[in-house]
Amino acid sequence: MEEIPGIFICGVVGLISLGVSFFCWQHVNQLLSESLPAEGEIIGFEEGHGDRITSAPRVKFTKREGCRSEFTNPVFSNPPGYKIGDRLRIFYTAAI
Repeated sequence: MEEIPGIFICGVVGLISLGVSFFCWQHVNQLLSESLPAEGEIIGFEEGHGDRITSAPRVKFTKREGCRSEFTNPVFSNPPGYKIGDRLRIFYTAAI
């Protein structure tokens, strides 16, 4: 009889995890459907502030209309996940 509460708790946690996963999937799908693809290039890095040395890639890309844009990825890491000159596919919204 003591195993039933454990199984019940695992089931509830599993259902909550499933619900959160579905919400995240739906949000990402909506964001991608409203975004435009482009090819970006790593042009440099911004150093993070804190105890560890971290960096975030600076990316340039050309919008569909032909104008250039840049942004810094908000994710800092050590070691960097990219090097200068790497190309990557990005998705942007019209607000950028």
